[in-house]
Order: sequence, then structure tokens, then C-alpha cells
Amino acid sequence: MTAAGFGGGRQVVKDKKSSGGKKTTPPVSNPPLAPLVTPESFGALLRSRGITPSLQQTPPPASNPAAAPAVNPEFRALLRNRGITPSLQQTPPPAKNAPMPARRVSLAGCHVTEVREIGEIERFLSEERKTYENNSKSATVTKELSVSNSIVRTVTIETSELKGHNAQAGVTLFGFAQIQGTLQQQLNQRYSVATQSSVSISEKTSIQIPPATVIEHVIRWKLISLNGLAFLGKLASPASSLILAEVPYQVPLRLTYTDAVNDVEKIPKISGHSRNTDRE
Repeated sequence: MTAAGFGGGRQVVKDKKSSGGKKTTPPVSNPPLAPLVTPESFGALLRSRGITPSLQQTPPPASNPAAAPAVNPEFRALLRNRGITPSLQQTPPPAKNAPMPARRVSLAGCHVTEVREIGEIERFLSEERKTYENNSKSATVTKELSVSNSIVRTVTIETSELKGHNAQAGVTLFGFAQIQGTLQQQLNQRYSVATQSSVSISEKTSIQIPPATVIEHVIRWKLISLNGLAFLGKLASPASSLILAEVPYQVPLRLTYTDAVNDVEKIPKISGHSRNTDRE
């Protein structure tokens, strides 16, 4: 059987039955590949179905925090039609970085590589109170007083303030007790602090005691010290050293004081002879 084609040609159409009377099986063709879905085309498809795409997930109900967000049934069917299997599993959050263990640094063999003098500081030491009386009815008494004090002079290392150099985080220092004596000797030599040395002061002062009055003389002692920072390290080479830690220290410089005179009471008039005594 023949049929007319375009351009005057002829097209031959074979009969479904072959010469042997058997049916021929048509060749099997692969199904067409699904088109590549892009976010833009997928969003346009959703909008054409009356669905507004949203990147926000529906939060789970408060009673069940682990529940998965709800998925629109129409949206799920649309995904299946496109060969996409919807999944209700949420991607687990990335695991938080575990804290790094503290790095242990041994100070064994360290010495004072350098010091930084920060400045002078004043610290209260003690207070003295003494009373003096004047039994004269009319004369003011001038009393000469000797003011003196003495303390042992030694370099104080503030071991509780020991820390890694440049405030390094995550560093644990150990072995300081083994080198503390050596550090003390180095600082004593630097500031010429000898064994059994002291800081002393001895001065003369005078106070006025009005007639028939008891006064109180108050002395407040203070210590002026040099505050510094010692850097501890090891020799990295003959010309340089590796600084590992730093610790504050104090060196006593001098004693000072302030004094004040307070009126305590008036002495009542005494009949007969008067008495003039001092009470210390």
C-alpha cells in the first residue's frame, strides 16, 4: 500500500504482518529524561499552581520540639509528579567544636630574662594612737615627740598573679615552685636587697597641748614600693630567650606617715596643787 507524500515523492508503508505471518516487536525506547529543575523554574511552577514558595519552615509545636515541620499535601504530590521524593527529615545542625584541652607549659629551668618597672605604689601599713594631757589651767604645753618605724626589706613575688606571657589563653603553667627561690635571688641581686636588710624612718615632731586638755596623737604608717613585672623564660639561643610567663613583684623603697591631733576631753578643775603627767 502506497500513499502520496510531500514534493511528489512516494512513501512505502509496510504491512503489520511480515511475509512469514509473524508480528514484529517494535523497538523499546528509553523514557525521556526528566528536565533539570532549577530554583527559578520550580518557583514559577509553584506559582502557576497557586502556591507561594517560602524558604521559612513551619516551626514544630511547643509540646513536641522534635516534630518535623508540616508539608502541604498538594506540594508533596507536585514533587512526586516531577520525580522528586519529599523527605521530612531535617538536616542535623553541625556539631559544635569541642573545647580544646589546656596546653601545659613547664617552667622548670626558667629564670628572669627581663623586668619592666611599672611605677611606685602606696600601701597602708598600720596605725598608732597615743594620748597626752596638759593639767595646766592656763599654759599651753609644747611636747617633742620621736616618730620612728622599721620593716624588713625584701622583694615580694605575687605568685597568685602568675600567668602566661601576653595573656595566652588555654595555657596551664606548672613547676613554678621549683624555680621560685632562684627568681627571688635574681630579683634581690638586681635591687641590692641583702638578707636582714630593713627600711627605717626616725624623725622628731612636736605637738601643742592646750590648757586642761587631753589630746590624742594619731600616726598612720604607709609603705612606698616599686611595682614591676618579671618575665620568665628559657634561653632559645646565646643571644635570645623564649619568654613563657610573667609575674608581678614589689620592692620596698621607703616608709612615710601622716599624723593628726584630736581633742579627747577637757580635764575638770582640781582643787589644791596641779599635776602634770603624760600618758603614753
